[in-house]
Amino acid sequence: MKKLRIAAAAALTAGLTVLAPAVADATPMPLTFGVYPGGYAGGGSTTGKPDNPAEVRKALAQLQSGHRPFLLRDYLGCGSAFPDDEMRYLAPGRRLDVVLSYSGESMPEWQSCVEKTVHRYGPIADTISVTLEQNVVPRPNGDTALVQGVVTGRKAADRDGFGRLRIGFDEVARTRPFTQF
Repeated sequence: MKKLRIAAAAALTAGLTVLAPAVADATPMPLTFGVYPGGYAGGGSTTGKPDNPAEVRKALAQLQSGHRPFLLRDYLGCGSAFPDDEMRYLAPGRRLDVVLSYSGESMPEWQSCVEKTVHRYGPIADTISVTLEQNVVPRPNGDTALVQGVVTGRKAADRDGFGRLRIGFDEVARTRPFTQF
């Protein structure tokens, strides 16, 4: 038994030694800036005058100020039209930050939706987030959809040759006590 413990300790030490250089050499990813160019912010009316695309493009150019990449957030659902309005604001150095909302689809429907979204938006997106803040407005089966969405999205991205595409989820920091999420 003592020999088995010594062998296990040696294997663990060797494994950690192999991993240590990779962790020590890891360089942090640079911070990427972006904006959501649609909708309204801070409450208020949703019935204001329509967006002026030329003015929105001008404001985006000013915000981007030569920085590359600059992300445009785009909120989608499984039934969203393609291409959608946010894509008209893509320009050199701009890419999409897609948020795919889960609204209670069956898991096979949800996984198919995630795959289609990766296939459609993968060439022009840097990130795809699934389920839209499940910790704030939890949906039935939403935790499962979050996990399955990330797994399905990563597999689809790899299969379609979008290895650089980051697949994940959004959550909102809360000041309330711990929730189950």
